[in-house]
Amino acid sequence: MESYLLGQGLWNVVCGDERQEVATTTTGADAMIAWTKTNVKVEFVLKRAITSELFDHIIECWSAAEIWTSFDGLFN
Repeated sequence: MESYLLGQGLWNVVCGDERQEVATTTTGADAMIAWTKTNVKVEFVLKRAITSELFDHIIECWSAAEIWTSFDGLFN
């Protein structure tokens, strides 16, 4: 999964760095819109890669970084 996200330029989202990166290149509402779009892409990838049993562990996560942290806690 990490390799895929790195290859797609999405790894910063799960590391939590993406929000700061977007904020430095755009301003205000544009930054939030850009971050939201990227976050949703990563959430989709992460959710499609798991079984329905694992979904219960991430149902209350609000960002891709939170989902990744939940998976890290479960598997590491």
